[in-house]
Amino acid sequence: MGEVEKDMLQARFLIYRKRIPDLGTGEGTNGGSASKGYPLLAEGIECEKACCDEPAMTPIPNNLNFLWWNVQDFAHYDPDRVSRDRWPKTTESYQEKLNRVCQVLSAVAAKQKPHLLGFAEITKGALELIRDRLFPDYEIHKTVTLPLEPDFRLGVLYAPQIGFENADFFNPPQVPDTTRSILSVDFIRDNSVTRFYFCHLTANFDEGSSQWRAVSLRSLAGRIYDFLNEESNKADNRNIVILGDMNEEPYGNLEECLNATKSRQRAKSRKHYRDKAIKRTRLYNCSWRMLGENHPHPTPETERDFAGTYYWREKKSWHTFDQVIVSSLLLSRTTIYLDEQSLRIIAGRTEITDEMLESDGLPCKFDWNDGKPVGVSDHLPIIGRLILSEEQK
Repeated sequence: MGEVEKDMLQARFLIYRKRIPDLGTGEGTNGGSASKGYPLLAEGIECEKACCDEPAMTPIPNNLNFLWWNVQDFAHYDPDRVSRDRWPKTTESYQEKLNRVCQVLSAVAAKQKPHLLGFAEITKGALELIRDRLFPDYEIHKTVTLPLEPDFRLGVLYAPQIGFENADFFNPPQVPDTTRSILSVDFIRDNSVTRFYFCHLTANFDEGSSQWRAVSLRSLAGRIYDFLNEESNKADNRNIVILGDMNEEPYGNLEECLNATKSRQRAKSRKHYRDKAIKRTRLYNCSWRMLGENHPHPTPETERDFAGTYYWREKKSWHTFDQVIVSSLLLSRTTIYLDEQSLRIIAGRTEITDEMLESDGLPCKFDWNDGKPVGVSDHLPIIGRLILSEEQK
């Protein structure tokens, strides 16, 4: 290795070392110890090897892979917050939850590395350590603090070098101040702009929650219409992808307030003269295809039986609350378009191992359980991809 290469390697090591969060706080410089095959790179030689093995930049893809997951109360360890509900009480419990989340994401990335990842119920410190362990060249979307719940939030990771820009957010109007912001980021390629929205709508066990979800969805619908129709936007092709935990099934408010239909033909129908006045854009909700059992009987040995994205254990019921919704141009094959065949709920035995489930084989919230941990999240992840046509590659 020549002197120039050594200097470049050393520079990368120093940058990488500064980005490793402290295990105790989720912020700051390097700390903690290696665990379960996910080294924190406490030693320079380990970090140098990791830097040599890791590509400097994510290559420009032919496909754009995206992932959504509600990781359920995923906080970094903070000794000043151990008395708070939802926060880990020990470094060991936090480390175990982190390892399990990273194990799932690593298994997914080995088959289909996501270029864009959205998470719900995560703190900034936990999101940073996921980034530093698995996606060191990705950026974190600017996060938003809620007045009454400043810690758990939406988190987004994206590969900026492949064309992601304009990370932004908005707060739906006339809703309680605990209502979560809706995040967005644009994927820009030539004359095409695809805007991704990330949502975690009000939980449906809150009083009046359906009303607040309806307000948020109507606000989002107005933003979508403005983006797709504004004259100042010079892009030839403008698209929408919505990822999120809607806390509703695909029917009801999603149909009435967001105009997200189960029919691709309906989503591609011609504009109506009333659309402008009411800011209506017909969308396609891919998640109708995720209702009910995911596999016909008998289930393949490498897969599991599941009937939604969220298992509500108290009610012993499956729900398809986590959804993917797209605009009509993504249903064509002339520009960037949705590969709906790739869209799936992640529940394979190599991705969600037995220890991440309850003894009944169903998803459950993570519980440290006095050193006998169980679960990872009561939600299952979703992954899919957009394909770039020849003129977009």
